[in-house]
Amino acid sequence: VLKNYHYFNQYVLLCSPAGNTSISVAGFLKFLKLNIDGLSGKDNYLKAETYKHLFYAYPDYSCGWVNEKYVAHCFHHKGSAGTFNSIAVIVPEKKLGIVVMINTYNGEEINEIARILINRFNR
Repeated sequence: VLKNYHYFNQYVLLCSPAGNTSISVAGFLKFLKLNIDGLSGKDNYLKAETYKHLFYAYPDYSCGWVNEKYVAHCFHHKGSAGTFNSIAVIVPEKKLGIVVMINTYNGEEINEIARILINRFNR
């Protein structure tokens, strides 16, 4: 019997053991590195031109990535399934990738944590 877990209609018996997370931190960082390398002109899993299209096809939001000045020019994607929050940030000019994952449904502070990390490592 599947039970409705919360308003996102997730089902407890189908959730992963990590609590709805389907990627490890190491895997998430590898994913960001592929994207950073692609934006730097290197072909890898996808061609570099495909990465550029994914990030630059539309000016403010393209294929899941917000393109804005967020302390520095960067791309970021933030999300939650209602239980945990995460944000991925790419600062292409510095070849910097940041991942923040928080074990809370309320992720308001995740933006401030990302800003602190960008300021710290965007040197």
